[in-house]
Amino acid sequence: MLLHVRDMEHYSPMMKGLLDGYRRLTGLPTRLSDGYAYLHYTDTVASIRDRFDVPPHAIDLVLSEVARAPERLGGEVPRSGKASSKAGVTASESSEQSDDASAAPESSPEEAVELHLDLRLHLPRRCVVRLHDDPESPWPEQGKRLPDPVLLRAIREGDVSDDRALGRQYFEALFADDALRRRYEAARAQAQDSGACFRLVLHLHGDTNGEGCTIAAHLWETLLDPNRGRLATDHGVRLLRVVPRIGTGEAPTPGAELRALIGFAKPVDAAPLDFYREWSGFNGLLRSLQGDQALRFDFHERLDLDALREALGSIALLHFAGHGEAGGLILEGPDRRSQRLSAEALRGLLVAPLPRLVVLNACHGGSSDDSWL
Repeated sequence: MLLHVRDMEHYSPMMKGLLDGYRRLTGLPTRLSDGYAYLHYTDTVASIRDRFDVPPHAIDLVLSEVARAPERLGGEVPRSGKASSKAGVTASESSEQSDDASAAPESSPEEAVELHLDLRLHLPRRCVVRLHDDPESPWPEQGKRLPDPVLLRAIREGDVSDDRALGRQYFEALFADDALRRRYEAARAQAQDSGACFRLVLHLHGDTNGEGCTIAAHLWETLLDPNRGRLATDHGVRLLRVVPRIGTGEAPTPGAELRALIGFAKPVDAAPLDFYREWSGFNGLLRSLQGDQALRFDFHERLDLDALREALGSIALLHFAGHGEAGGLILEGPDRRSQRLSAEALRGLLVAPLPRLVVLNACHGGSSDDSWL
């Protein structure tokens, strides 16, 4: 059981098989739902795997055997050839796959039920929401009250440890309209019934009269469904925020080299970080691109300000992994001690042409104090 459970994509087929067997034996209806016990269990399993360094391929070997012989569990063969919670194939397709078990599985994009919402700040502490599907529809005249900025600051500074009340208030502000709440509930039910994930996309628009405030400053990652729990930590949910970009920029030249800076920072005076998986992921990608000159990786195991300053202006992608704090990132200084890079300083370093993609894998990488890039 331990080796089978890594995430929802692999857990669901196994549980569906067990439930199907129970239904056949008893004739009673069954339904699979993802509760707190499952989330706690998988989080515990993940911590055990990390603590004792259980190699991922050990889990993959077990899962590949399950995928090749799903009839033992009463499940279906997914299209990708891997254990999955996605839609299965017909019996004839299943036999064709089993006849060619040695064939490489085809990768397929993650299936998801999506709900897109437009958000805008109206008055300093009120949020108005509409469906993103119809951009011509008018914004609501009145919005729901958002949390007090003093509370947001206290949470960012670590003075408040429990943000569940904050998450519930954001949820009520987001789905105050009954029609939006029904759309949300229908999308969650559809995702669960189909075995797909639920993707909630928040499009954060410019403010109407927020007096310099911004809807993006709020901690939407704390969203908490009172009936299902936190969205950001739910294995079956993908929570995304989209901020409109000013200007379109130039399209890249076909065939031109794209340079990526992959930087890690582990100052000696900060808590230790384990970058093994992240580093291995990039190495695996690099091996898969052998012979392809279109993408170049520049790795910096100890990223400092000089290396970052030298690279910016000539890279298409910046990936940073390390520590962060509200309004800044933590690099390594000359003595390998922490060197803070504020949002203002990073903004000053960004020169044309700007990176097309910036990934900040750090605490507070998506938040700020009063500074914005």
